[in-house]
Amino acid sequence: MIEEFFVSIAILGALIASFTDLKKGIIPNKLTFPLTFLGLAGYFSYSLYIGDLSLLVLTIENVVIIFIIGYLFWILGGWSAGDAKEFLFIAALIPKYPEFLAKYLNPALPPYPFILSILANTFIAIFPFILLFSISKTNPRRFLEPLKNISEYALISLIFVSGIVISKESGVSILGVLYIIFLYRLRNSFAIPLSLLITLAYLVTNITEAGFIFSSYLLVLVVMIIFGIFWNSIKLLRREALQETIKISNLQEGMIPAEEIYIKGEDIIREERSLSEKILNAVKNGNISELRRKGISMGAAGLTQKEVEMLKDLVRRGKMEDRIKIKKSMPFAPVIAIGLTISLLLGDIPTAIRVLLYG
Repeated sequence: MIEEFFVSIAILGALIASFTDLKKGIIPNKLTFPLTFLGLAGYFSYSLYIGDLSLLVLTIENVVIIFIIGYLFWILGGWSAGDAKEFLFIAALIPKYPEFLAKYLNPALPPYPFILSILANTFIAIFPFILLFSISKTNPRRFLEPLKNISEYALISLIFVSGIVISKESGVSILGVLYIIFLYRLRNSFAIPLSLLITLAYLVTNITEAGFIFSSYLLVLVVMIIFGIFWNSIKLLRREALQETIKISNLQEGMIPAEEIYIKGEDIIREERSLSEKILNAVKNGNISELRRKGISMGAAGLTQKEVEMLKDLVRRGKMEDRIKIKKSMPFAPVIAIGLTISLLLGDIPTAIRVLLYG
């Protein structure tokens, strides 16, 4: 009965979080913290009762994993602290796929912790959500711009398929991954002939695998196109739909800047690149000094009252213009609820796709 109880509580918590996120733009701590504590305390008591600590250990493992991932995403500005805390209480309440559901359903169960399935399924579910939200905010025609690069996607898909062949033949997945990364970075006249040669050589010696190669290529191509449209949607949202310019004199605590502001001597430097873009640029140029600069950041935690007062003071002293770009929030909790529902009904979508392709 404990599984049924905690699964019901997790679903109810996800629905409440969705409601508050849609209505007020927040997922309250008075919801997330008690549910996380309930899961940990509940499985601790249950483990002591049955004399087996394995379920408690699994629960703690799930919570620690999602805490690390959630913290990294929060630092990178990928989601708010409330979103991370919602995943925390789900991890604490549902540490593994419920056995009572497995009796009636036929879920695809992954080899990794169940909370990662919920996370993966959530990001799969968010694609149509992001797409529809983006279309409602910007010009729909601009979302098809990635289709102009379909020939490039076709060539990159060939690199991915040859990498799959390398992993399959060697039995060492990391070799194929390293090969894909290396050739993807090159993407020159050498990369495509090599990938084609590897794929054809495999087909000549394993003609019965032609269906596998063809289906893998089509799947990778479709995923590449979908990801291209998805990434383009994210960029359009971030740069056009989900930010606005307001007066610094109207700035309030908790608002999230869409630009970073640095003070360098007498100069005020405004930076609109995301942290991930700055990291990639720093690695590319071999210069990490810009990552050490301190100022007003674009972190998902939002501005502190001290930072708000500092910016207002700079405006009063004529050091900077009375304007700043801020991010508008997009409710993510409903998508987490969808990801949870998919996970409970179907299991792990990536595992299901892998089983479908490889058996």
